[in-house]
Amino acid sequence: MKKILLAATCLVAAQSLYAQERVGDFALLDQNGNFHQMGRYSYQDAVVLLAQGADCSSFATTLAQYSVVDNKYAGNGFEFMMINVTGDRNRDSLLRQATQYGTDLPLLMDESQVVSHALGVTGIGEAVVLDPERFEVLYRGSVRGLDPALREISQGMEVSGEAAEFTGCEIDFSTIEQFEGTAVSYSRDIAPMLVEKCSNCHRDMGIAPFAMDSHLMIQGWAPMIREVVLTKRMPPGQIDPHIGDTRITRHLSPEQTRKLIGWIDAGAQKDAGPDPLASVDWPDTKWPLGEPDVVVNIPPQEVPATGVMEYIWVDAGFEFERDSWVKGTDLIPGDRSVVHHILARAIPPGASGPQIGICPSPCETGQGSNSLEERGISLPAYIPGNNARFFEENTGQFVPAGSRMVFQMHYTTNGRATTDNSEFGVYFHKAGFVPTEELQDGGLLANDFLIPPNEGDHEVVRARVIPQDAEVISFYPHMHVRGKRMKWTAIYPDGSREALLSVPNYDFNWQMTYHLAEPKFIPAGTTILVEGAFDNSPTNPANPDPNASVSWGDQSWEEMFIANMQMKYVDSGAP
Repeated sequence: MKKILLAATCLVAAQSLYAQERVGDFALLDQNGNFHQMGRYSYQDAVVLLAQGADCSSFATTLAQYSVVDNKYAGNGFEFMMINVTGDRNRDSLLRQATQYGTDLPLLMDESQVVSHALGVTGIGEAVVLDPERFEVLYRGSVRGLDPALREISQGMEVSGEAAEFTGCEIDFSTIEQFEGTAVSYSRDIAPMLVEKCSNCHRDMGIAPFAMDSHLMIQGWAPMIREVVLTKRMPPGQIDPHIGDTRITRHLSPEQTRKLIGWIDAGAQKDAGPDPLASVDWPDTKWPLGEPDVVVNIPPQEVPATGVMEYIWVDAGFEFERDSWVKGTDLIPGDRSVVHHILARAIPPGASGPQIGICPSPCETGQGSNSLEERGISLPAYIPGNNARFFEENTGQFVPAGSRMVFQMHYTTNGRATTDNSEFGVYFHKAGFVPTEELQDGGLLANDFLIPPNEGDHEVVRARVIPQDAEVISFYPHMHVRGKRMKWTAIYPDGSREALLSVPNYDFNWQMTYHLAEPKFIPAGTTILVEGAFDNSPTNPANPDPNASVSWGDQSWEEMFIANMQMKYVDSGAP
């Protein structure tokens, strides 16, 4: 345990073999909400970090020295950033500090302090040089020692390890150190956290790859759990927590992160007593919302072992017997390993709807009419990561009697031939009950983009005006494997702006619908601005071909840009 004195002056003897100190990959948001994962900088020789904290009188001088080194080496194989090491959670404060410093360097927000502690930082103003491919510390010490260290690194040499005197301010790591050793209880702290945040997917018949049903299972997976938490891959669907207010409850708080990582680093031990994970009782039903009022069986679909499958529209042979107000739906894939997505549409009497059968690519063009005649009534879809839920109170979707159900099926082969028997569950409001509000889709899309080869941040921007007072219920971003980020901003009639939701690290494997904790009022005349980007660079681990030019298309190696927004118009009444 490090002991750091107030007004500390630290003598740091730089070691000649920093490469022995492996930190591991990690990801943090900066003061502007941008996502930075060290592994994404593997094309650089090193990432250079400067430990930052408020109320340190020497930091401005240190930053000026750091900026000189930045100007000399930036763009020559080195990426320069700052990292807040004090656990500051106030983004506005960090923005003000960066402005006062007069720097546009990214300022990483290490709100749990877990990363700063793992880097071995001993004081504010200390520099750390990290190999972003092996995740090893190449240098740690005074900024005055950076120039010769980076020169040696750029020449393919080890840092010589000359002693460097470092003078800086104290870092309080007490919130980390209290969870070192055996201070964290598996049964009291860890198991309940896993049940709340993880086990709904990581369980028998869940969508995750292993069940968190015992301490032994968690201990075996502990190194992987540590990695995916620190790189923000898990829990999935992570949005910028400083923007908007959603119902997402899976995210780990800074304190929970400290506890979990501290427990893993201490050996992931089990304390005395029964194993809480072994006694968790999940409902027997496969329907999370309870048994549906109606179950529509989608005709079985044969999926071959290999090859590319085009989208296919399937008529389920089901018709609604009466006018119905739908209050919720759920789609249960027959074989989750091959089901990419399922779209559900109710086609009213007299409407043609989509043509049944194989839909030649591009099936979804993003063009043409959005009329009821052509598209039908869109009901909630199945997409990995989207959980079933009921609509807002006193809200529903109207489906007239005689409407037939059709489904768009998209499969991805996985080397094993299978038959998919998917089911669609429908939940109705009670007969005679008429909701006062009807849900509307208020989405935007772009289908005219062309992503250049090896472009790491190809931006796409779209906007639309909301014609009457409305309330936004949820947001749903959709891109494919090159999708990088998406953000919604309201530009109000008076010119003021408010960020509504930001997904700074889009993950195609977890396509979430982000429901707001409370409907967000949007006055008439407001412009909804959507800013997104694609990453077609080699450092995108999901990129199948960074040398390709990419445009709109159905398949995962092509791209889409859809920014859906579910809303209801205020006082419009349901039809």
